[in-house]
Order: sequence, then C-alpha cells, then structure tokens
Amino acid sequence: MSDKTHEESAVLKMIGQYLELVLVFLRKLHPLGLTSAQITALVKDKNHPFWVAFNEATKLLATPEVASISFDDDTNRQVNFWKAFYKTHFGIDLDMAGVKIPARKAGFGWLVIVAQGISLNQVWEVCRKQFDCWKYTDSDLESVMQESERGEAEAMTVRWFRDRVEADEEMKNLSARELAKQNITGITLIERLLLELKYFSETKKHLNIKNWTLCSGSRCADGFVPDVFWHSGDRKLFVYWSHVDDRGGGLRSRVAVTL
Repeated sequence: MSDKTHEESAVLKMIGQYLELVLVFLRKLHPLGLTSAQITALVKDKNHPFWVAFNEATKLLATPEVASISFDDDTNRQVNFWKAFYKTHFGIDLDMAGVKIPARKAGFGWLVIVAQGISLNQVWEVCRKQFDCWKYTDSDLESVMQESERGEAEAMTVRWFRDRVEADEEMKNLSARELAKQNITGITLIERLLLELKYFSETKKHLNIKNWTLCSGSRCADGFVPDVFWHSGDRKLFVYWSHVDDRGGGLRSRVAVTL
C-alpha cells in the first residue's frame, strides 16, 4: 500500500470513528425528548458541557496510525532513502504503513531502519559489494552471533542515532557490561553496518576512522561483543570483537533512541 493510499485509509477510518461518536451522543440526547432544532442549538453552544465533553472524547481518536502519517521533511527524506535502498539491494518494498517512528532528540539525526525479512549476512554482502571488508572469522557473520541475530529479522525496527562520524564520545570508557547495567540501549551490528552503507551512499566516505563502534546491542555466540572500524590505511571496514568488560577512550557505543 502506498503512503498516499494509507493516509487516505487512515483519514477515512478516523472520519468513521467521529461519526460513530456523534451517533452515540445523539442516542443519549434522543430520550430527553429534544427536537432536532434544540439539539442543533445545544451543539452550537461551545460552552455547554455536552460540547466540552465531545471535544475531550474526540482527542481519544488520535490513533498511532494517524499520528505516524506525517513526518518532518528530513525524516521523510531519510525514510525515502531507506525505501530506495531496500528496493535496490534486496528487492524489498519497505512498507511504513502504521509504523511509529521514535520521537527525535536533539543531536540524534540519523535514522536507521532494519527491514523485516533482511539478515545480517545479506547486509554484510551488500557492504562487500560497496567497499573492501574484513571480518575476524572465516565463517559467515551470523554463525558466530547469538541465536537471536541469525536469520531474517522477524520485525522492523526504527531507531535514531547521533549524526557523527565517530561513535559517541559520551560512551567512551564504558564497557558493554556497564552499559547494560545502566540500561543504555546501544547500536546492534546489523544497524552499524546499515549506518555505514547509508553514510557511504550519501557521502562516499566512512564512519569511525579514528575510533571503534562498540556494538553493545549485539552479542557473539561466545558472549563477546562485535565492534566496527574503518581502517584508513588498508581502506577496509573491519568487524572484530571485544570482551564484554573491555573499555577505553577509543571503544565507544552509539546510543539508540527507540520507542
């Protein structure tokens, strides 16, 4: 379903809800013996308790589907990027109908959408087609990740990250274990690779040319934590790993803004 078609459907749904609500109020008024003229006059009296109650009730109709129809211009631009990206590289028509995007916070300007049905291995292969890549294992990436990060994504995720080349300075010297204890939601490996592809597509440049992104939202099967770095000398994207307690000034997570 196109965005326009979804918007029209949502608006029609909302109108139907308004009509149902009006009928409920009219049924309540009818037993009072009011004539049509009296009902009309009552409804036109904006200060009447009936009208105040009606307005309050209509606020309940602000459904998530309707609220998610309109985005600001930059969010729309980024959503359109992901639609084109998934169509080009995976043949997926990204359906944003009814999708809720987290409220955007100051400094968090990069939207990353993980489409339902894609896998870490597929994203890695797209990276390999765009630029040189290296991973610490001879096996495929999914096989060394925890079970929940293998295979196709079961649901779409939409999250904001800081729009910075380097990983969050605020997260330096914090290990994955410490981040978990503080309930700080960090970027996953698949999100970090998608963010690399987004940035490269738009700038032909790379992220993390000085520091490593600690993908604290992911875990390897052995409990270690994947991290990502662009090696300027070798001109390669590196995927390596850190211990869950490793910490340092150059090893930083990227905080996710989520629902």
